[in-house]
Amino acid sequence: MRKLPLLFIVINIFYTASSQIMAGASIGTFNMPGAGTKFKGIGPTIKLEYGKSDRSSVYLDGSLYNKKQNSPSTTITDGAGAYIGEADTKAHYSIRHLQLGFKNIFGKDLSDKGFSFFVGGGIAISLVKTTYKYTLTGYDIPDSKYNNTLFGFHFNAGVQYNLDPIIIEFKGNFDLMLKPVVTGDSYAILASRLGVLIPLEKQ
Repeated sequence: MRKLPLLFIVINIFYTASSQIMAGASIGTFNMPGAGTKFKGIGPTIKLEYGKSDRSSVYLDGSLYNKKQNSPSTTITDGAGAYIGEADTKAHYSIRHLQLGFKNIFGKDLSDKGFSFFVGGGIAISLVKTTYKYTLTGYDIPDSKYNNTLFGFHFNAGVQYNLDPIIIEFKGNFDLMLKPVVTGDSYAILASRLGVLIPLEKQ
């Protein structure tokens, strides 16, 4: 909840700035190399972008990554510490990933029809909720839940096509976090996204 005021401030900056304001959505793959087990999937992204000129813009992206996978079995003991058994364990990850950054456009201007290329980068924040679910015959074992907030940096490059009034965008992302995102040495998030941007207002 403490992060909501910051989000509202950023959105307010977008809307009080004089230039092109756009919103959009995309879908794409994500991969976390270095994770203890394979960690790949598909997730949606929503986007708010403010173009200060035809060659640069500021953006805020919010992505949701969900992943379920098996984990090593967990040793279960009773209240006195006596061994009960080994429970099958499944890990459920819910990752809310925010990116705030700048984008520079090459080739055609943002307002021109046709293809243009871009590169960008900025800061990244991941809100990671991990839930472990246990299964052991004859026992009802409560879930274990952990929340973690991670910070890092992100970089991206891609191509967009202006159809006027919508813009189709494809980009690749590389995010480097300061702490592991999931089990193992998974400090990086690789993602590719395909989506659209729609102009909302030109001030």
